[in-house]
Amino acid sequence: MGSKFQLSPGVNVSEVDLTGYIPSVATTGGAVVGAYEWGPVLDYTIVSDSKKLEEIFGKPTEDTYVDWFTAYNFLAYSNNCNVIRVVGTGALNSSDDGAGVLIKNETHYTSVFESNTTVKFAAKYAGEKGDSIEVHIADSATFTGWTYENLFDGAPGTSTFTSGVGGSNDEIHVVVVDAGGKFTGVPNTVLEKFSYLSKANDGKSEDGGPNFYGSVLNKESSYVWWLDTPAETDYASNGAITAIAVDLAGSGYETAPTVTITGDGADATATAVLSSTGSAVDITVDAAGTGYATGDSVSITGNGGTVTGTVTDDGAGGIQSISIDDAGSGFTGDLTGATVTAVTGTGNDDATADVTIGYSVSSITVDTDGANYVSGTTTVTIDDTTYGSGATATATVEADTGVEWNNVSLNNTFKSLSSDITYSLTGGDNGGTLVAGDITAGWDMFKNAEVVDVSLLILGNAGGDTLLETVIEHVISNVAETRKDCVAFFSPKRSDVVNVEESQAAENAITTKNNIALSTSYAFMDSGWKYQYDAYNDKYRWLPLNADVAGATARSDYMADPWWSPAGYTRGQIKNVIKLAINPSKTYRDELYKNNINPIVSFKGEGVVLYGDRTLLAKPSAFQKLNVRRLFIVLEKAIAKASKYLLFEFNDAFTRAQFVNMTEPYLREVKGRRGIYDFRVICDESNNTGEVIDRSEFVGDIYIKPAQSINFIQLNFVAVRTGVEFEEVVGRF
Repeated sequence: MGSKFQLSPGVNVSEVDLTGYIPSVATTGGAVVGAYEWGPVLDYTIVSDSKKLEEIFGKPTEDTYVDWFTAYNFLAYSNNCNVIRVVGTGALNSSDDGAGVLIKNETHYTSVFESNTTVKFAAKYAGEKGDSIEVHIADSATFTGWTYENLFDGAPGTSTFTSGVGGSNDEIHVVVVDAGGKFTGVPNTVLEKFSYLSKANDGKSEDGGPNFYGSVLNKESSYVWWLDTPAETDYASNGAITAIAVDLAGSGYETAPTVTITGDGADATATAVLSSTGSAVDITVDAAGTGYATGDSVSITGNGGTVTGTVTDDGAGGIQSISIDDAGSGFTGDLTGATVTAVTGTGNDDATADVTIGYSVSSITVDTDGANYVSGTTTVTIDDTTYGSGATATATVEADTGVEWNNVSLNNTFKSLSSDITYSLTGGDNGGTLVAGDITAGWDMFKNAEVVDVSLLILGNAGGDTLLETVIEHVISNVAETRKDCVAFFSPKRSDVVNVEESQAAENAITTKNNIALSTSYAFMDSGWKYQYDAYNDKYRWLPLNADVAGATARSDYMADPWWSPAGYTRGQIKNVIKLAINPSKTYRDELYKNNINPIVSFKGEGVVLYGDRTLLAKPSAFQKLNVRRLFIVLEKAIAKASKYLLFEFNDAFTRAQFVNMTEPYLREVKGRRGIYDFRVICDESNNTGEVIDRSEFVGDIYIKPAQSINFIQLNFVAVRTGVEFEEVVGRF
C-alpha cells in the first residue's frame, strides 16, 4: 500500500482500521434555565445532585424557589442536569468600590478585567448575596497581630521561586470571610483561606504551578474575582526624610518654633534654625512725649543698626504708636529704652520706646529621618510663636525601594503593605424582574447540538404565567425542533390549575396548550402542579410537574432504555408529592389526553403516576408516542455520530459496505432490547446512483418498525356453556 513510495529496499508497515461501530450516546442529560440567588450567569454548569445545586446556585428564596426546585426535582431522578442562570438587566456583582460591576461568568471576566479602572475585588457572581463578602490580605510587614494570624502556619515572606531569581518580599496570605452571614448563617465565618500566594505575576508554587495571587483566586475561589492590585496609598513607603527646605522664612520669631512632620511615615523629627540677623518686629511706646504729629519720622538706634518708623499721634501731641518702615538688621541684644529721635516734627525728646527683636527661619535641620514617608503626602508645619509667623517648608523624601504588585519576580523587591487590607464588597444587585428575553437568552445557549449535549429540556414555570406561552413557544421552535435530538417538557400555568375546580382546570390547561399552537413530537405537556415541602424554608410550595416527568424519563433510561415509555405504574411514579393541584378523573383524563396533555394521577394505594406518553404532535403518527420519538432520537444521534467518519471517503462499494456493517449490528441489538420490531438498511447502487456520487453525496436508507407502547387494554370475558367447545366461540366476539 505504501511501498510504492519507498526508494530503496525495505519493509513498510501500514494498518487499516475496519473496526468502526455505532457508539452509545447520552440520553438522560437535563437542561434547566432559571433565576437563582448565586452562581454563574449565562454559563453551562453541570450539576449532579442537590448538594452541588445548593453549593453553586445557593438556596431557594421567595424569588427563586420555582426555578430552584425545578432543577432539584429533576435531580431526584437523575444525576445529570445542565443549569444556566439568567438575571435581569440590573444585575451586578458586589465590588470593593461599592458601585458594583457585572461579571457574568469566567469568559465575561476577561472583558471586564481589560476595561477595569477602579475595582480591586468583586464577588464571584451577581446578586445581593455578594454584599456579605470581605477579602482580607496580610504580608510580611502586617502579619503579626493580624486578626487571622492563627489560621496560618507562619508569616509570609519570600517564595523559593522569587528568591531564586533575585527577588524578595513577594508572599501574602488571603482570607475570604462571610462578614454578613448570608452564606453560612453565621457572620464573620471564614469561607476560604489561601496561603503563601505571590505578589509576582510570574510567581510559581512549589509544584511549579501558577502562584500569582490574582490567578489563584480567580481559578480556585468560589466567592471572589481579583481585578487589580492595591492602591498606592495601601503600600508602605520606604522613604526617609533626608532634608527639609525652607520655602518662606517668615519673621518675628524670638525662639526657634516647633517643627511638626505629618504623613504616612513615622518617627521623623526636625528643628528650626533662626536667622542670625535680627530685625525689629514691634515698637511699644513707653512715654508719649508732647508736640508730635502723625507722620513724623523717627529713628531708633541700637546695637544692630537703625530702625526707622512713622509716628501716629494721640491727638494731644504725644506719640500713640510707631509703625516700622524699616526693620533694620543685625540686632542681637535687648533694645529696651532705645532713644527715639525726631527726624522731622516739632516734638520734644521726652518720648521713649521699647523695640522687640524678631528673627526669620533660616533653615531646618533633620534630627531623625524616620521611615515610610511618601512624597506628596508628607507635610512640614512650622508652629507660630508669640512673635513670628509666615514660615513654610517642604520635606524631601527618599525614593521608595520596591515595586508594586503584579510585576515579574526577577530582581524585584515587592512593596509591603502599610497595614493589613480589608476589602468589603457591596453594591450587588439581583437584577430585578426577568423579561422573556432574559429567559430565552439562556435557552438559546442550548440551540447548538455541536456545543452542548442535552436530551431533556425542562421548562419549569417558564418565567411565570405572563411569560410562559412566549417562552415555551420559543424553546420548542428555536431549540428542540432546531436540534431535533431533545424533547421539551412543560406544564400548564399555575393559575390554570392551582386552587381551581377540576373541570375548569382541565379547560384552562387545554387553552394554554392551544395558545402555544404548536404541533410537534419534540414537546411533551403534563397536566399540572404538585404541593411539595420546602425543607430549606420550612414551608410548602406549589411546583410544576414537568421536572418530575423529565426525571421519570431519565429514570426510565436507567431502568431500561430510551425507547421504553416513562409512563405507568412501573416507571412513571412521581416523587415528593403532598397533593396534586388537579387529580383528574377518568372523564377529564380522556379530555386532556385527546388534546395531547398527559395526565398525572394519584391512585389510592398506588401513589402518583404519569398516566400518558403522548407528545404534542397533533397528526396521527407513531411519533405521537414519546418512546418512539426518543427511539428515533437515539438511532439518529448514534448512527450520525458514527457516520461522520465516512466524510471525505470514497463513495464506493467498500465504504457503503462499511456503513451497512456498522449499522446493522447496532439495530439488531436495539431489536434484541425490544426497541424495534424489525429494520432494513439500504446503502448500495440503488440509492447511491451516479448522480448522487457526482454530487459528492452519500445516502443510507434505514427502515424502522418502532415498538409501540400499550396505551389501551381491552379485556374480554366471555361466559361459555358447559357443553360448548372453546374452538366454536374463540375469535367470534
